[in-house]
Amino acid sequence: MKTSSFYVAFDEAHKPRGKIAGNYSHLKEFLDSQGFICQPYMEFPITRQNLSPYDILVIPCPDFAKFSTNEIDAIAQWVKEDGGGLLALSHAGGDKGRRSNLSELVEKFGLSFENDQVLDYSKNFGLENLPEVVNFSPPHPITEGITSLCFRAGCSLSTVGLNVVPVAISNEESDPFSTPLIVTAEVQEGRVVAIGSYEMFRNEIPGGFEQPGHQEFCSNIFQWLKTEYREKVKTGEIKPKVTIQEPTQNYDANGITANVGSQPSFISAKLNLSSHIVISDKSDLANLFHGLLDEVTVLKDQIKTVIETIVSSEEQILETQKATESAEAATPLELPPNIEPLPVPEPERLTEMPEKPKSMKDTKKKTDTHLPKTKTHQPQPIPDPLPMTKEEIEVELETLKNKLNSIENLKDLVESKYKNKSYTKAQYEKQIERLSNDLNRSLNRIKELEMQYTKGKK
Repeated sequence: MKTSSFYVAFDEAHKPRGKIAGNYSHLKEFLDSQGFICQPYMEFPITRQNLSPYDILVIPCPDFAKFSTNEIDAIAQWVKEDGGGLLALSHAGGDKGRRSNLSELVEKFGLSFENDQVLDYSKNFGLENLPEVVNFSPPHPITEGITSLCFRAGCSLSTVGLNVVPVAISNEESDPFSTPLIVTAEVQEGRVVAIGSYEMFRNEIPGGFEQPGHQEFCSNIFQWLKTEYREKVKTGEIKPKVTIQEPTQNYDANGITANVGSQPSFISAKLNLSSHIVISDKSDLANLFHGLLDEVTVLKDQIKTVIETIVSSEEQILETQKATESAEAATPLELPPNIEPLPVPEPERLTEMPEKPKSMKDTKKKTDTHLPKTKTHQPQPIPDPLPMTKEEIEVELETLKNKLNSIENLKDLVESKYKNKSYTKAQYEKQIERLSNDLNRSLNRIKELEMQYTKGKK
């Protein structure tokens, strides 16, 4: 079926902190006005097939939940081969703070979220955890027309990969300084945007969705995530690699499934409760209770829907049962007078088993050593990924070598700031550790590429 509508799925199967029926409702209303169709995505586990109706997948900061290896592979395949657009959002502390593995997913595209928090004591919107971002380089469609953003309670990112572009960088006075905050990637047919702050799109908070520039930034992101591949699929220019059907569920104003007579997908989901919560400051405590209120609202609406579904289904079942019972209670079938009913045969008495021969009374088990050994089924090995071409290896090597130079320059800058007492010893050690880790990752990747390059020459 051909359609010009673009469907946006907001993952709700992995306990996200952002929900379109709660603290992301203004974002949903804005996207609706832009012509997108936003729906909560409650499928578990995620597969390439059940992602096929959607053009964009938003993962708004999973909280105390992890993606399985199969789900990560399915999302990566949907992005790369089916032209999906992925928006991945994290929070201060990264995966470690949220007890998630979002980085394992975005690493498929050459980037990852750091386990830190971006602070700026000089250039901010009233608090150090509300840093103002003004460094947008190189120019990119998602930052077109943007001069300032509030990076509220976010973490930084690191990049190692081809076609990965940091489009927003922290200030030199920030901690960490001059590091990627917003990253884009184009991978085969799909596109990815990764942002370390999911709170940039929350309702009615300082530095949230109502912050000047954030709505324009949001519009740029979702327009860019509409890939050329999905456009061609919708117009019929190309045939999709998997069967694509429009989502069949109907949603009410709150984004809750309203199907009658079918089981909502959230019924089968497990409710995971954690009794151990670490609160670092008052803002974390406030955010926790805001999140709980949002979840209570969503749960209340879901329970109402389930009750309506059960009542409707029960009435249908009772009506069917009554109809069946009334049919059974009707006058029994009468035979014509010239036909007699068949007699009911008495059950036959089973004969007793004969006594077991003496030759078979040996209780010791005898194994036949002459039987051929059966071959156990060996699982088929997973095929190796397609090797990179010589040109692709050379381009990535050149990118990584340039990155090494940048890291060395940043280390020199950290050394000079420490000597000038602009950094405390703790800040100095933290920056050096981060840069050293980034350096080691890049060097390891260079070794891998050089081995591939040497092997390809033989």
